[in-house]
Order: sequence, then structure tokens, then C-alpha cells
Amino acid sequence: MSTIKKVILIGYGTVGQGFYKALKASPIEGIELKAVVVKNKDKERDIAVQYDAIATVESFYYDVIIEAIDDSEVAFTIARKALINGKTVISASKKMLAKHLIELKELERTYGGTLLYEAAVAGGIPVLQITDNYLANDTVHSVRGILNGTTNYILTQTFQKKINPTEALKQAQNAGFAESNPLNDLNGSDARSKLILLVEKLWGIVLKEEDVLTFGIEHLNSDDVQYTQDQYKEIRLIAQAIREGDEVFATVLPTWINLNDNLSAVRAEHNAIVFECEYLGEIQLTGPGAGRGPTGKAIWNDLWQASQSNRYNQLRLHLQSLNTKGHKVAVYVRYSNEAIRSTLTFDKAKETIVNGEFKYLKGLIDVSELQKHKELLQLDKATVIATGYSLEHH
Repeated sequence: MSTIKKVILIGYGTVGQGFYKALKASPIEGIELKAVVVKNKDKERDIAVQYDAIATVESFYYDVIIEAIDDSEVAFTIARKALINGKTVISASKKMLAKHLIELKELERTYGGTLLYEAAVAGGIPVLQITDNYLANDTVHSVRGILNGTTNYILTQTFQKKINPTEALKQAQNAGFAESNPLNDLNGSDARSKLILLVEKLWGIVLKEEDVLTFGIEHLNSDDVQYTQDQYKEIRLIAQAIREGDEVFATVLPTWINLNDNLSAVRAEHNAIVFECEYLGEIQLTGPGAGRGPTGKAIWNDLWQASQSNRYNQLRLHLQSLNTKGHKVAVYVRYSNEAIRSTLTFDKAKETIVNGEFKYLKGLIDVSELQKHKELLQLDKATVIATGYSLEHH
């Protein structure tokens, strides 16, 4: 019988409510939900709540902290204190985890606590459990996939139902798949955080955020959509990491995919992850990646794991400063500012101008070029789309 008994839940938004509902429907033996902490004092609740997360953690006895809040610094403070005290931390805060992963893992190792974060990576897909167990004795060469349910909902509505991307975003918000401020989803940073966590679990390598080339769909417009459809393609926001020796090269990019590609069938808020393995070959996991039910159930599963005293395999971590020079990617770049055409250096590029306004470049470019001029591209509200999965190393 586990000694884990008392739980504090911090955050009662979409994820927190999903977990609470899952726990009520399927109680875990020996687990008692001691307190629920919320931020907004003006909102009516259907349960008794506390309002000060730090004070609650300091005044209540607990064995497990579940944190599902947006404030990554508060989340880190709470997680750090709990691990120093040898407690279990279950987190859904992918941004906080990606930024502080090495320190949190070291605290876990030093003080004997436990850190679990399945809900932070792929919603209802138990990808960390699978990589930690089923794939542990194989050699994984690469991983790619759809790790953000909000953008996937928008893109499938845009391409499957011919809905304008702006209207598709409103639908995602109304359906509970997008936050009121969805920028972290749209600009690719949410998928980047999840990819960093997945890379660590696969290979023990912790990437810096700035070393993962990241472009999102926040500037995607009707010209981009129409041109993509003219090529008989669709767009998905693809997070990808490839291991080359002791290094990992990673990107998060809107990407053209063929209509018969398996990832084209991954629609709405669903996520998908494809592993290329030495012995098992290609493995694809698909499931719901956003929404109250899937993420809440993922936290419930972590709590059940904690009740059984289960924890992740401990890999020896090292921080990688990635040198992207020499890695090349084929891209489509739609732009307005003429400075972009003269500034970006392509190996091979073809420029096309449509109706004097819709201008784009297509060709092979060094990833370091896109990193170096990212600010210029963003100021121009340019769209950058990879025209395939292939990443070349020269």
C-alpha cells in the first residue's frame, strides 16, 4: 500500500477541472484530495477552494502537488519547493518544465521526490510511458509529429472545411481547444516546449528553446492556403527531432504534407507522434491532444502511477548548445518586405510574384539563416513553411 495520501490541486481551469472530474468518476485507492487552489476570487465554484497557492503549500500537509496553472514562474516555485521536500510533483506546465527541466530533475534525484508530467506533452497520448518502457530498449533515430491540438484544429478546419483561419481559431476557442490568448499555440512555442520534453525523455538531451528553429501559423493567410491546395498538399504544424551521433537537431515548422500522408488523417484537436526506430521501424501514436477530458485523464494516470510509487527512468542529462549551421531545409517563404528577398541566402531559390502582392520564395536554405533573420521575418508577418519532412545535413 502506497504511503502517498494527500493531494493539493493548484489550478482549476480546463485541465484542473478535467482531472477533478476524472478523480470523482474513478477514485484512486488511498488518495485524498486535500485542497484545490484557484486564482480568481470573483468566479463562483462548485467546490471549496483556497486562493493563495504558496500559502496553501506551506500550511497544508501533502504528499502530492498537482499543478496546472498558466503562470510558469509560480509553477516553478511550487514544484521546486515540493521536490526539495521529497514530495511528488505532477505538472501540466510544459513551458515551465522545458525551461527548468535540468534543475527539477536534479532536485528529484537529490532529495528523493518524484516528477511526473505526462499531461504536458501530448494530452491523452501516454507518450512518456511508452518511450520510458516500450521504446527504452530500442534505438530511436527520430521523432516527428503534431503536438499542438489548437493549431491542428485550426488547420484541419481550414483545409477540410474551407474555413478562414481566423474563423477557425474562434471555433477552437468556443470548443475549449484554444485559450483566450492563443499566441503560444499559434507561434509554435507550445509545441517547442513539448518537443524539448520528448527529446529529453528519448535521449537524455535537454535543448535550449532558442536552439529549436520555430515558426508558427499566426501569419498564415488565404494566399498561403490557396497555394498549398494548388500543390495538392495540406499544412500541419510539425515538431521534429533527429538524432545525429551525440547531437539532436530539432525544428517546429508548418509543413506541407501529402493528402495520403498518415498525418493528414490526424484532424481536429488530435495529436500524433511518429518514431523511427532501429528494430521496431516506424511507430505512430495518435490520440486527443487538447481538451478537458484527455489532459485531465493524463493527470489522473500520473497520480495513479504515483500511488504505485512508479517514476520515470532516470537518464543522465546534458544540456546541448545546438549548432544549426550546415543543416538545410526546403521552405516556402511568403513575404512583403523586399529586404527579405535580398537578405535571405538560399542555396537554390525560385521567386514568384502573383498579382504584384503575393510574393514568395521557394528553395533550400541553411537553418542558421532562418534563425538569424527570424525577427525580420516576424516583423514582416511572413509565413515560413517547410515543403517536406526532410532535413539535410551538409
